[in-house]
Amino acid sequence: MTKIPYKYRLLIFFVLIGFCIAYFLIDELWPITGEKRYTIGTVNSIAASGGGVRSTNYSYKVRGKMYSSFSTVYGFIDEESYLVVFSVRKPRKSRLLLDKKIDIDLIPPDSGWVEIPKELISK
Repeated sequence: MTKIPYKYRLLIFFVLIGFCIAYFLIDELWPITGEKRYTIGTVNSIAASGGGVRSTNYSYKVRGKMYSSFSTVYGFIDEESYLVVFSVRKPRKSRLLLDKKIDIDLIPPDSGWVEIPKELISK
């Protein structure tokens, strides 16, 4: 049995690490696909990044579990409640819908709405 030279073992190691990092980034950064649902998310904090860009931390609840995510916002945003779209398969993957500010009393179902509630469509 021949021994694989060190430089080739090192190359294989870095290639495998590269594949792992690529898989993680694709899984995390890929847009929400498949079945989607809607719920209400609350903006927890807003941090100005410069040039009118803000990093926003928001949280939402699905099936009794709290999730937290970040969103990049261009322009002004209040620390209020907004509609959130999330993946049914991976509820941690979500997006804050800034054009759907929640200013009425709505209680989302435990697993979220299948469609945007009628009360919010005209907004």
